[in-house]
Amino acid sequence: MKIHKEITIHANADKVWSIFADDFHNVSNWLTQISASKALEHQAITDAPVSGRICDITSKPNGPQAIEKITYYNANNYHFEFEVTFNNTPSALPVVKNHVKVKIDIIDLNTSRLTWDSDITLKFLGKLISPLVKIGISKSFDELLDDFQYFVENDTPHPRKLVQLEKNKLSA
Repeated sequence: MKIHKEITIHANADKVWSIFADDFHNVSNWLTQISASKALEHQAITDAPVSGRICDITSKPNGPQAIEKITYYNANNYHFEFEVTFNNTPSALPVVKNHVKVKIDIIDLNTSRLTWDSDITLKFLGKLISPLVKIGISKSFDELLDDFQYFVENDTPHPRKLVQLEKNKLSA
């Protein structure tokens, strides 16, 4: 299943790249869907600053995680790719893996376009209900890009993320 998304961000391409790619492992600073993130421990196989990241999807100990390994990284043309697999997720999760290509294009000195192309491998059940899965995942990507755009343009997390951070503090 393929999903394509684009978003225009009112910031220069270097800033967009710096946050989305160079600071890849700190996605939990801005993405509501992720409660915590950290760099993968092994050596980067590309020119990327990290080899990937581990994202905690909930704040529960031993909860579901997304393991995201960078497979291609080219800062000169603002393009990188990563492979997403999952750990500690319910067997009903319809996704096996997701290969994501991210490209940032310069529109002008203060405007960029981020393009997100996702190639998702589904489990058998996911294939049977693929229209519903596509709607859900597409909505999730919309929120991801909205959170990112807000963070870059305002230098602060989206209000949605601030609510999540406050909830995490109260439950700790």
